[in-house]
Amino acid sequence: MEKKSRRLIRLFVTIIIATFWLQASSLDLPIKTINGKDYYYYTSGENENIYKICRKLGISKNDIIKYNPSVADGMRKHITLYFPVSAFASESPSDNEPTTGYRVKDNESLYSIAQKNGMTARDIEKVNPDLSVIKKGQYIRLPDREQVKAATETDTVDTKATNGTLPDTTIAETANDDVNRHGIDIAIMLPFMLDKENPDKKALLFTDFYKGFLIAADSLRNIGTPIHIHAYDTADSLELVQNILRGEEMKGMDMIIAPEDDIQLKTIADFGRENGCDVLNIFSVRNALYLSHGNMLHANIPHKNMYAKAIDYLMGNLGGHTPIFIVNSDGEEDKTEFINSLKSRLDHEGKYYDEIFFTSALQIEDMATLNDSIRYIFIPESGSHAELNKILPTLKAFQGESDTSGRIRLFGYPEWTTFRGETLQRMHELNTTVYSRFYNETDSHRTQRVTALFKKWYGSNMISTAPVQGILGFDTGMFVITHLHNQEIKKSASPYNGIQSGFSFHRPDNAKGKINETLYFINFRPDGTVTKINR
Repeated sequence: MEKKSRRLIRLFVTIIIATFWLQASSLDLPIKTINGKDYYYYTSGENENIYKICRKLGISKNDIIKYNPSVADGMRKHITLYFPVSAFASESPSDNEPTTGYRVKDNESLYSIAQKNGMTARDIEKVNPDLSVIKKGQYIRLPDREQVKAATETDTVDTKATNGTLPDTTIAETANDDVNRHGIDIAIMLPFMLDKENPDKKALLFTDFYKGFLIAADSLRNIGTPIHIHAYDTADSLELVQNILRGEEMKGMDMIIAPEDDIQLKTIADFGRENGCDVLNIFSVRNALYLSHGNMLHANIPHKNMYAKAIDYLMGNLGGHTPIFIVNSDGEEDKTEFINSLKSRLDHEGKYYDEIFFTSALQIEDMATLNDSIRYIFIPESGSHAELNKILPTLKAFQGESDTSGRIRLFGYPEWTTFRGETLQRMHELNTTVYSRFYNETDSHRTQRVTALFKKWYGSNMISTAPVQGILGFDTGMFVITHLHNQEIKKSASPYNGIQSGFSFHRPDNAKGKINETLYFINFRPDGTVTKINR
């Protein structure tokens, strides 16, 4: 148990509160007494600007200007800066003496420092507005402990890890008219694989998901309802899942986020049905428990529904373009179900379409039957990167270099959202639209904000995958917490359009549970921009 607890602290240092208060560090500078008060002082060098001094001393620009207002308009060489010793105290804090500062130690993150000092990352950010990246030796200011306690109850964590159990996290909110005193309880049951010295990538991705979920919980701390997050390591074991579900606290959960293993998922779904607890399936795409379990929320729109929605969108946005199916006689045809459904719909509505067959790679002569004055939308029968690159050069040649009329369009598949380089450039040139359950706009303000918070709190970047699990965890947390909060205060749930994923649950006619009907349509436009439409 001792060995496992150490590993737990190493992997999840972001959510553990130490049982002691760390000693604040003073500036490593000489001290001079001026008018009876002690000051640290530092004389700037030949080529030092304010930012270099910030990095060297481990303090913020605001701290320098606050105590040395004359440098607000710029630094000069050989100028002496002064900092009151009292503002950078090194004495150990006590219950009656609030912490005023902290020197970052090796392998520490913003979130771990916040938790060790009984406050939140957001509390620290408020008093360090210029804080960007946390690094060893950096000086940061900590808010007054008593003020933090007065403003809101702090995060609390049970550091006694039992077999398969991560520390529970409670985020208690500032009271308002809507507050529910009991709060909401969310169980996250995923294979974090804490027993392994070196967890595999899959386990690390689940860890990223969990970290993103915690950022969402912190973002919603003023929602008005206490949030209790209980994390359990299922270790990819049915027996351990069963043991976790026997815990008395599990009967009080409002929602369980379940692992992707279908047998484990059914065990959790049965438990939820018996105990009036919703179960969110966000990882098993093809699982169909929502058909028989009224407590199931299926987070990925099922394939059949996805195809129907994609076809509806395509049919409503043809814009006078004639559909042309492109078939490699010797290649992959992995989109047969979608293609057959689309052809059936076109036949039913009496819409004309045509097919082009080729072998190896599409040639311009394969398109001889097409009229260069007619508007076409090309639809390949495969979503693979290799197959797409067999047709893109010829489609671009058929389009012509100077065509700006939108005469040629391309319609494709979720896999295409991950393509980069020349393939992506061609997709833009051909005014390509694809459908997908998720899409991360990496340049958007929302993505960059959460990415920066993740880096700041945990000291590392999110693992790059599609979808990005850290952002999936954030989106899931934002939806789940808001959804449960609305239930607690008797408000109707509303759809959530997230950074990467959206959630809008409805009960199909043939099902007892609910499915997420959100589907994105991403248009890679010729001008290089990308638009994302939520349907």
